[in-house]
Amino acid sequence: MIKISAEDRQYLLENIPDIGTILSDGSTRKILEKIDMFLMTDGFAPPHYEEYNALGRKVQRIYNRIYGDNVLGAEE
Repeated sequence: MIKISAEDRQYLLENIPDIGTILSDGSTRKILEKIDMFLMTDGFAPPHYEEYNALGRKVQRIYNRIYGDNVLGAEE
C-alpha cells in the first residue's frame, strides 16, 4: 500500500484525470509515472514553459513526498 496523505490524495484526485484507479491499485511506480506525465503536459507556465506553474509546483511537491515516503523510505 502506498503511503500518501489524505490531503495529497484528494488534491491528485481533483486535479489529475484518471488517477483514481492508479491510486487504488497502489503501485508507486505507476502513480509517479502518471504524475510525471501530467507535469509534462499541464505543469509548466507559458510563455517558454521552463518553470512550473502554480499547479505544477504543488503537484511536484506531492510527487516528492510520495517518492520520499515510498521509494527512499523503503530503502532504509
